[in-house]
Amino acid sequence: MHEHIKKESGCGGGGHHCGCAGKSATPMRDPQVDAFQKSLPGGHPLRTMIREHEVILAYLDELDLLNRRIQGAANSETVEIDLPRLAHVVAMLIMAEPHHKREEAVLFPALESRGVYGPPQVMRMEHELLRTHKHRLEALVSQKDPDLDALKQEINESATFLVSSLASHIFKENRVLYPMAMQTIQDAGAWESIKTACDGIGCCAFTPQEG
Repeated sequence: MHEHIKKESGCGGGGHHCGCAGKSATPMRDPQVDAFQKSLPGGHPLRTMIREHEVILAYLDELDLLNRRIQGAANSETVEIDLPRLAHVVAMLIMAEPHHKREEAVLFPALESRGVYGPPQVMRMEHELLRTHKHRLEALVSQKDPDLDALKQEINESATFLVSSLASHIFKENRVLYPMAMQTIQDAGAWESIKTACDGIGCCAFTPQEG
């Protein structure tokens, strides 16, 4: 299972699903993920997580666009135009923390208690790397009178990492981890307990409402 989640990442070849090689972070509508999401009842924890992923992917697209503009800027005045919006996008990505906490504190332990250890371990490690780069960007955009070339380079390193790695992470969860969770946890009562625990952690600021 550990190897399976790596192979399904979609990041090793053309990079279509994870936004590599200059492509949009947001993949084309994935029929497999769409069908899986539609199979879940309204309010199901996994349905909520998939819907949050859609919002996060949109912010990754904007992060990619802003980074490209900053990298092409010739002077600090041009960079400063985009920094407030970049700071907002980074703040929204950091606000995905309840999403990660629901996975780490509720979903992953539920899988591990049923003998599924590899994929949750991989996802936890990726969460930590993603947090590092989110907070690095947060610090970068708040610098006062930074060296322009150094700022651009450091923004590019973390922004590029997030655009590629977070989109790949989402792909693995949508296509592998969440369907695996449904196959592994088949007791409706267990999912009710998971939902209650997830509700206790709370939603992200951007969690879409069921409509």
